[in-house]
Amino acid sequence: MENKEIIKRLDEIEKRLNVLEKGTTQKSDIKIRDLSNPNELKDGQLVYAGRFKTNDGQVSSIFGSNVAKIDDIMSYDSGELANIIEAFASRERLDIIKALMEKSYTAKELLEKLNFATTGKVYHHLSHLEKIGLVAKYNDYYHISARYVGSIVLIFEGAEKIINKQSNIQ
Repeated sequence: MENKEIIKRLDEIEKRLNVLEKGTTQKSDIKIRDLSNPNELKDGQLVYAGRFKTNDGQVSSIFGSNVAKIDDIMSYDSGELANIIEAFASRERLDIIKALMEKSYTAKELLEKLNFATTGKVYHHLSHLEKIGLVAKYNDYYHISARYVGSIVLIFEGAEKIINKQSNIQ
């Protein structure tokens, strides 16, 4: 199988899993660690958890509750990180991501919602977001890949803290 076919199949499976999660996930099934006591964490660890659902109910995600090691995060290849961060360095891509966090859209609907000049511009940005896996397409509708919702929320939350010059450091 070619990579494009594999990615397409994985996106179809992800979409089906999202539908199943909506119907079968009970609160008791979810074991999210209690984050109220940060003293339980060791130095160099990061823990986050959350729940997300688009307004149209097409994408649902429960994310986090695992412990990430900051040393591991900081050891990632800077070129690979830059390629991912580049997706967030464009106003147009951010507008697309924010729109898709609300609900799924076709390219034409995104064109109209975001007032893009041409469909070529929409497809250019969607192509980059699809290539890195943030966005997937199913039946002509683009949506945020559920497995990356937590990462997107963390990036937005981190940016909001920088904008407002806030810090969790005490």
